[in-house]
Amino acid sequence: MYVRGCEDMNIIYNILKKKKIITRLYKFTLI
Repeated sequence: MYVRGCEDMNIIYNILKKKKIITRLYKFTLI
């Protein structure tokens, strides 16, 4: 359970990281 929870957190973290990169690229292209 604990290990699986950590894996879920890592997946969520990676998704957020990707979203941040995408938003940065989007903002950059807008400018």
